[in-house]
Amino acid sequence: MNDCEIVDLYFKRDECAIAETDKKYGRYLSSVSYNILHDVADAEECKSDAYVRTWESIPPERPLIFKAFIAKIVRNISINRYLYKRREKRGGGECELVLDELLDVVPDSECDSSVDEGITVRDALNSFISSLPYRTRVIFVRRYWYVMPISEIAVKMELSESNVKAILMRTREKLRRHLRDKGVVV
Repeated sequence: MNDCEIVDLYFKRDECAIAETDKKYGRYLSSVSYNILHDVADAEECKSDAYVRTWESIPPERPLIFKAFIAKIVRNISINRYLYKRREKRGGGECELVLDELLDVVPDSECDSSVDEGITVRDALNSFISSLPYRTRVIFVRRYWYVMPISEIAVKMELSESNVKAILMRTREKLRRHLRDKGVVV
């Protein structure tokens, strides 16, 4: 079943929509959540919560890219779960490392995120990411969207960990300059 048909099931309020979503994207969503939480049970619970939130969001929302839509939902739920558990445990983890790496680059969501000429931070980030060479873009997205550990990125990209770290460091610096050029104040 293709994504348009699945979204149509949501609009018809047909409960098969959730089953079809799970059949097509269940493993992917579990992977996104697990990379943030590193706990299978929590990842499965976040995936289930994402199905509920998707059910509540469609309609009225009609996502253009269904896979990205549900991935964003499960990612946000997983990050919220991570932060909640982090407050409880006060331990460290991959998600905290990723957030710390971006702390000095991307502005806080609490501050005014509008920039000159009406360009949003999101638009500035999207233009930056699309301008990156393929390999750098894949590494950057795996680290900062999928919250993948550097060691795992290195294996998947067939690079050394130090090479991945260097690429990420240079890319963050380029991002900082790009945002500054677009008028985004960190």
